[in-house]
Amino acid sequence: MSPPQRPRYYTPEYHYPLPIHPLRKRAGYNDPVSRRAAMFEYLSPRSLATPQEVIEYLELQQAAQDFRLEVEHRANLEAYYQWYDQIAAENRRDLEQMRTEANLLTWFSRRSI
Repeated sequence: MSPPQRPRYYTPEYHYPLPIHPLRKRAGYNDPVSRRAAMFEYLSPRSLATPQEVIEYLELQQAAQDFRLEVEHRANLEAYYQWYDQIAAENRRDLEQMRTEANLLTWFSRRSI
């Protein structure tokens, strides 16, 4: 079964009224403008914050951001230290292996190296 066809030009009389929540019943709620305003009530601020509260909030946000950046920096630094230690160990192993191998350059050179 297909859904009913919408009229060519959408008009409000074809819009079915939404059920009213018992806690939302108040004068003028059936008015479409009031209904739309009530729909977005959660977006409006409950009360305006004082300047001191705004400053405290921004300081708290800045402290949290500084902490996150410090943690990230330390984690990156620790990863770099581990990588550096690994590469240094590989280089030491390669150097010891090169010291045990025969030096082919001295075979083809007339002077000692």
